[in-house]
Amino acid sequence: MKILQFKRRAPTFPWYVTFFGWVIIQRIIQVFIMIVYRAKFLGRSNIHSQGAIIYVSNHQSNYDPVLISGLIRDRPFSSMARAGLFDFKPFGWIIRLFGTISLKRGQQDIAAMRAALEVLSRGGCILLFPEGARTPDGTIHPFKRGFLVLVKKSKAPVVPIAVEGNHDIYPIGQTYPKFRGRMMVKAGKPIPAEELLAKQSDKALEDLRKEIDAMRLELREELRNVTRGKFPKPGLADASCSREAIIAKT
Repeated sequence: MKILQFKRRAPTFPWYVTFFGWVIIQRIIQVFIMIVYRAKFLGRSNIHSQGAIIYVSNHQSNYDPVLISGLIRDRPFSSMARAGLFDFKPFGWIIRLFGTISLKRGQQDIAAMRAALEVLSRGGCILLFPEGARTPDGTIHPFKRGFLVLVKKSKAPVVPIAVEGNHDIYPIGQTYPKFRGRMMVKAGKPIPAEELLAKQSDKALEDLRKEIDAMRLELREELRNVTRGKFPKPGLADASCSREAIIAKT
């Protein structure tokens, strides 16, 4: 059974972590968001069945890793989270179980970078949110350059991922998520590392941001269609550019 091919799926995780974390716990969570939020997962065929992968996604809320885990369930990932989150128990224990790497924000964290490269060098997968923080308004803000270092050193392909709906359900600053709303996630076609690295850094970042934003807007339109305009609510996220660009045009 593919589900029990632990070494292929997640070569950097002990088998019991993949089994309990990504077979049992992840499936329970997936059923929950499918029932409560009618979550939809698109583009699973774009996820390679083996080898290193860098998943790059926009960041709308704390629900994003949960939703993305349902999309790429065959290839478990390690992600990065600010160091302070590990101090909250039992949450800190849970994210460690899922291979989360502690990251010191606001500074170059060499230890976190090395940990991520170790995962990729062993054929594992890493999830990154290059905006650096959750969006305050649903739009995709400029990407930071740090993740390009991982691409350059690992030569791993990049799979662009777009999430939509999570900002309305669990926006930044809200203590608890709403138990109403709709969410969708989509994986685009893998981008070879060489293709990204052949461009100037700023262009590579902006092209990737635009590709993810285009997918996000497609999902946003689809959510409006299936909910007859109920979700998501109108706002800045209806535009295909960052808040700063929207303000500059008004």
